[in-house]
Amino acid sequence: MIGEGDGYIVFDTVTYDPVVDEFDPYLLIDFSAVYNNLFVKGLMVSVSVFDLLNSKPPILQPYNGWHPPYPGRSREIVLKLLLHMK
Repeated sequence: MIGEGDGYIVFDTVTYDPVVDEFDPYLLIDFSAVYNNLFVKGLMVSVSVFDLLNSKPPILQPYNGWHPPYPGRSREIVLKLLLHMK
C-alpha cells in the first residue's frame, strides 16, 4: 500500500502561484508465476501481472513543473519464455 502524498497539480493563472493537493493512498498489487521445464527440459515460462487492481496511480510532481501529475500506468501483463541450452 502506498500512503497519501502531496504533489503539484496546477498553477493559478492569475497569481502564478503553484497549487498543491493531497492524493489518497492506493493499493498496488503485482503477481508473478514461474514454471520450469515446461514440455522440454530447460524451458521456463513466466507470467506476471503488474497493477492487478488497475489502480493507475498518478505520478506526482515533486516540484512546480507547471503541469498536473502524469497519468499512471494501467494493468500490464507480461509473458516470458526462456530456453536454457546446455
